[in-house]
Amino acid sequence: MLLGSQYDFSAVDLDGVVVNAGHWIWKNTGVADGDRIPGVVGYEVDGRFGNEPEGTETVMSTPYVHFDGKRSDATMTTYGKRVATVVNTGTMQWVWGLDGFQFSSALDKPGNYPLRSFENTVVKQATRNILKRFGAVPGPRRAMSGRSRFVRSLIDRDRDMMA
Repeated sequence: MLLGSQYDFSAVDLDGVVVNAGHWIWKNTGVADGDRIPGVVGYEVDGRFGNEPEGTETVMSTPYVHFDGKRSDATMTTYGKRVATVVNTGTMQWVWGLDGFQFSSALDKPGNYPLRSFENTVVKQATRNILKRFGAVPGPRRAMSGRSRFVRSLIDRDRDMMA
């Protein structure tokens, strides 16, 4: 059985650390190995355990410590070159870099949950690169449907209530 990177831990809130900056995922982002991408690693993270398909490449690797003191790395990986490509961002918070929606970290001190935006041009460009690799092509923006506007209004309402 082949497994890619898989769930390893939750309760982290860290910056992503770029490795393999020459990889196609990082094209046109301007990153270098060791660069940090603020706030994209957490709240659940994936890691590599040695049972990945041949050719698995790590493109982001962020060290962290488990509650019991065990050291590990949250990893963003990709594999597959022939028929299909698989990308695992390795973190639930990757999507936080795609827009200006503000989040508060559950890891902030109790009673202190400031709203923060993690919008990031590197995450946006890397996501464009991934979608392009999967065959998506840019096109005109479509107007939001009534349902999308309704969902957006609920999100805005909840954000206003938290302010």
